[in-house]
Amino acid sequence: MIATMQDPPTHVVVSVELAMFFLSGDVEMVGGALRWGILHVGQRKAVRELAEDGGEILIAGSIKRKGKKGNVDAATRAKEIHDLVPEPTRRRTTIAVTETKEGTRIVSSSERSLRPSQRAALHQGEIEGIGLGHAETTGLATARELGLTPTGTAASRPTCGNCASSLKAEGVQTLSPLR
Repeated sequence: MIATMQDPPTHVVVSVELAMFFLSGDVEMVGGALRWGILHVGQRKAVRELAEDGGEILIAGSIKRKGKKGNVDAATRAKEIHDLVPEPTRRRTTIAVTETKEGTRIVSSSERSLRPSQRAALHQGEIEGIGLGHAETTGLATARELGLTPTGTAASRPTCGNCASSLKAEGVQTLSPLR
């Protein structure tokens, strides 16, 4: 079958739609599309292989950042990202950084997703964890969904007993103080 412009192949349609998103400047929309693709289209093996090879996973914000994640520990990084929002927001939210065996960090919030300023601050090798619930368990769930092996989770505020129990049950170390 020959494809025509009246009946283009799916990959052409998707490519054109992504190009239109980029041209419109709608980075949030492109980030959401890429996130959905990685989480729902069976890319677990590719993500794991990319991480093992030292590659970078680019989802959050959809724009490659030049900075390195550096040698900051997960607890310090969680606080750095948490400090990017106003004090009233910091009093009622938590940011968690989940370390993985593959070297990728999952950064998650007690809100469904990171705030734009927090998302913009993600470094190379850090991806956003999205989901409902506490930041620590969202990071854990995202790592598992992506086929990564979580090893430790730190939070910007003391970790509650339920989260600590969930992390322990999964064999994941709690890297910040407990409530």
